[in-house]
Amino acid sequence: MKLNQPLSLSSEFLAILDQLENSSESMFITGRAGTGKSTLLQIFRN
Repeated sequence: MKLNQPLSLSSEFLAILDQLENSSESMFITGRAGTGKSTLLQIFRN
C-alpha cells in the first residue's frame, strides 16, 4: 500500500488493531465503504 501522506490512526482503530494482534478468536470485520477495513487489514498483515 502506498500512502501519499502520513496516516493518523484513531484510538478506536488502534484498539481494534490491538485486539486483532492479541486475540486467538476469529473476528468478522464489517463496515461501509471508506471506513478503513482494508487499511486495517493491510496494517495488521505488516
